[in-house]
Amino acid sequence: MPEETNLDLVGLGLAMQGVGRAMEAVPKEAWLEIVRTATGTFKSLIHPITATTGGVGRWIHQKFDNKVEVEKVLLADGLLKAMKRIKAGGRSVNPKPNLSVIAPLIEGVSLANEVETREMWINLLSRELSCGEVHPEFINILKRLSPRDARLLAKVAEQSDAVKQKARVLRFMRPPHNPQSPQNPSEATRRLFSREKKRFDLSETVLISLNLVESENGLLLTKFGEQFLQAVSEPTKNRE
Repeated sequence: MPEETNLDLVGLGLAMQGVGRAMEAVPKEAWLEIVRTATGTFKSLIHPITATTGGVGRWIHQKFDNKVEVEKVLLADGLLKAMKRIKAGGRSVNPKPNLSVIAPLIEGVSLANEVETREMWINLLSRELSCGEVHPEFINILKRLSPRDARLLAKVAEQSDAVKQKARVLRFMRPPHNPQSPQNPSEATRRLFSREKKRFDLSETVLISLNLVESENGLLLTKFGEQFLQAVSEPTKNRE
């Protein structure tokens, strides 16, 4: 695997600035060199994959050949990073990857140029090429996430433990309900336990609709959300 490659989309600004703006900023001669480097990188990566997986590797190669230049650069960069993560995890390429799963992952990596969602696509590709553990539903969900959705999901994941702890404290503080007592809570208690009407947040609504988060006691990851984040994170080191 070519460790010395100069291919770096983030460094070129493709992942953070957007493909169109980055292409305008790169001189034509430099862009052609980037495409040549991407093509060489891809070919060096696909040979061992083809040798291991047979028809799947040849299918990926044909898909690469049919793509436009920008997609070739994005795919080569993504495949390089996926293979590096497989190696870093002490894994090897799965000889029987699921083509019905690999196909949308190849398309996703070829098109994703926003850093938040791009990393998720690359991690899913790495996981499927090595472990073959990617559920198709995770791909469907990732297709529906915007970069803002992904940022909010990451924020919820970071804060979930703190929110859960706060919810436990509030439940402990809540006075027991006594149907015989007059319902005359203090103003402070009403403010503490009343739900203020929140401004509509599309990303929050999307994450809730996808069952990635819940809002019962503040935004929290669901069990499904935890599984999704685990799938789109870098595979852990193989201890087998």
